[in-house]
Amino acid sequence: MSILVLILSLIFLSFIGLLAHKRHLLIIIICFELLLLSCSLMFLAIANYHNDMTGMLFAFYILTIAAAEAAIGLAIFIAYFKTTGTILLEDNFMLKM
Repeated sequence: MSILVLILSLIFLSFIGLLAHKRHLLIIIICFELLLLSCSLMFLAIANYHNDMTGMLFAFYILTIAAAEAAIGLAIFIAYFKTTGTILLEDNFMLKM
């Protein structure tokens, strides 16, 4: 059960990172990736404990979603940097193309 404590601490750290760094777009993307990967790790740990394949399939699905989210987030990050010249989010977050 110590792996579940590690996973819950990773989820807690990702939420703290999301709440603490609201102005940095790259840190927001990294914290969201950490959240998805820790949820995937939780599915794997529970599936291993119950000797069930369903949790492993959910973990694979979450990793697929995380990869797509990383690609889209990186594209938004690059477009925002080209538009504004900085990675800091401002109060008027408008991405015009």
